Amino acid sequence: MPLVTFGESDLLVMSKDIRAYNKKRDFSQTLEPRSRKRHRKATEPVFVVHRHEARRLHYDLRLEVDGALKSFAVPKGFSFDPKDKHLAVRTEDHPLEYEDFDGVIPQGQYGAGMMTIWDRGPYELLNGPWDAAIDAGKIELRMRGSFLRGEWHMVKLKKEKDQWLLFKSRDAYAREKGDAPVSLGLLNARRQPMPQRLSRMEIGDRSSLFVDPEWLYEPMLPGLRLFAEKKGNAIRFRGSRQRIGSVADRVVAALGGTRAENAIMDGIFVCPDDENRPCPLTLDRALLGEVSKPIFYYAFDLLYYDEWDLRDVSLAERKAALSSILPKHSLLVYVDHERSRAAELFETASAVGLRGLVAKSAASPYRRGASDDWLWIPATRTPRRPRGPHKRKQKSARTHSIAFTNRSKVLWPQAGYTKGDLIDYYEQMADWLLPYLKDRPLSLNRFPNGIDGGSFFQKETPEHAPDWIETVLVESKHRDEVETRFVLCNDRSTLLYLANQAAIELHPWSSRRGALESPDWAILDLDPTTGDFSLVVRVARAAEELLGELGLRPYLKTSGAKGLHIYIPLVAGYTYEQVRMFCEGVARLIAIREPALATIERSKPRRDGKVYVDFLQNRREQTVVAPYAVRPVPPASVSTPLAWNELSDDLEPADYTMTSAPARVANLGDLFAPTLGDSQDLLAAIDKLQALVGETRR
Repeated sequence: MPLVTFGESDLLVMSKDIRAYNKKRDFSQTLEPRSRKRHRKATEPVFVVHRHEARRLHYDLRLEVDGALKSFAVPKGFSFDPKDKHLAVRTEDHPLEYEDFDGVIPQGQYGAGMMTIWDRGPYELLNGPWDAAIDAGKIELRMRGSFLRGEWHMVKLKKEKDQWLLFKSRDAYAREKGDAPVSLGLLNARRQPMPQRLSRMEIGDRSSLFVDPEWLYEPMLPGLRLFAEKKGNAIRFRGSRQRIGSVADRVVAALGGTRAENAIMDGIFVCPDDENRPCPLTLDRALLGEVSKPIFYYAFDLLYYDEWDLRDVSLAERKAALSSILPKHSLLVYVDHERSRAAELFETASAVGLRGLVAKSAASPYRRGASDDWLWIPATRTPRRPRGPHKRKQKSARTHSIAFTNRSKVLWPQAGYTKGDLIDYYEQMADWLLPYLKDRPLSLNRFPNGIDGGSFFQKETPEHAPDWIETVLVESKHRDEVETRFVLCNDRSTLLYLANQAAIELHPWSSRRGALESPDWAILDLDPTTGDFSLVVRVARAAEELLGELGLRPYLKTSGAKGLHIYIPLVAGYTYEQVRMFCEGVARLIAIREPALATIERSKPRRDGKVYVDFLQNRREQTVVAPYAVRPVPPASVSTPLAWNELSDDLEPADYTMTSAPARVANLGDLFAPTLGDSQDLLAAIDKLQALVGETRR
């Protein structure tokens, strides 16, 4: 290959010593740094690539070696296709200070033109030491920049003293020609280890359709939302891979081709029904192996890339990076978005039966919990004219024939939620919540002065209550009480009246009017002693496994505060005492099987940091909070039904809030609905439980 020159005629110099750098520059004219023999202490060596607009545009690759930057001019830049071999010409060494140089070299000076930093980061010399690699005519590098990633090789041309061929090795970062590499705006990225715990960002509110170029619009897909993590060659879903099932192994294998060494994506498992529409029920059956249907992973966000935490990077940049690293595979789908054509996407989503769109602020970071940077635009069967650019607004008042008072009264000081927000939430969720309250005596926890201002439990219906509110007279089992008239919350108006009374918490009985002595549910309340919620998750898994052994189908929800609730719907006829005794046996066996995690000790000081498996909620007049009821805790979290395969070590009950719950239930439906009809008999389970207890005593 003939000698190639470009720009300055003396680009190729016989001496590569740092003295050649100083000799070529008039430091009274150029802002380039003078060599001061600076040495870096106890850090990885770095590389830097300058984009050099001299007489002809080229790139300069500089590698830190022994206190200097070994430099190569690369006329045609860098190709990620291993078949492309680009010329790299060895030039004079540059001082370490040049790593930070970014500016104009004045006319008349050596290399005159604009010099800008194009990429930089740590690197490794894989076949060092440097002098031996130079003598061998082969340099093998592993670079960790924002553009240049993975292994690169340089091979010396035998007939030319200073010319080398530079090319990409075949690794996760290689690309075919024309396939752009990852390009990240790392201004807000943080270089740090992969996070061990993650919490999801959730939809913060609902909105009518609007079109705003500063927002991205995605279809709202029903399915199982999980983080997909690639760490080296290992793929896992946050949390338990086993709960995804072997039927998703093809998705796991496909994700192995992700163009990164480390990555965390946010996405949704989706499975089509017989009409080729996404269906959560079909997905559940497919994950259990009951039907043979393809399962797809729809990825819509990228939270971590190699050694960078991207959660502070804008959504638009995160999605651009995600589209670049996601492998091309039939089971992996990049969730694309629209900007100006949001109305068309909305009509399509409505027509195919999706729940609508999710509008996301393009500039938004990824934040834990509900955020107004994500909005749900519910689908409709009738055409709608879109609004203009989105403006955040206060929720409008709703009356529903009730004289609401003090709607602006702040009930959650930290979050700023008001009584009006509580009323709006219960109005919006009435159709989902009321089935769990109907005909059940209701204990109310009221907070007239907000969650920090004290509260009181109300069982007796006050005299001033409207006469249209239904009640039930319950004979008390306590000596000092004869009977109590409980509220029955059987309709929307009653629910909103109670919300107007600042009744944040709604605690229904487990039995209903007409059969008050026979509960519909057996309940286990998992109550942590410490703030480590992963312990609760592990105990819940143990409970699910045991109940499965007993032939039962349990259902799961967050308490909305610190713990988890497990429900088993029952056939009619069991007494509270029978149900309590059964749940006590289950709780005791869980504590025996998991002695380091679980306890049935009621005294908190004697629990030794373990999770309390509370079976005493299965007593007459003992109650737990209803599904979808709000809790008096700072984030205004909600007691939220979960699918068992959502149970992960990263689960945070505080992520399910009053603002995110409506969109979640609209997307997934009511995961707790089977507790209203999947009635189960305990007889066989009691026999199996006795046998298991007997085995533990042997």
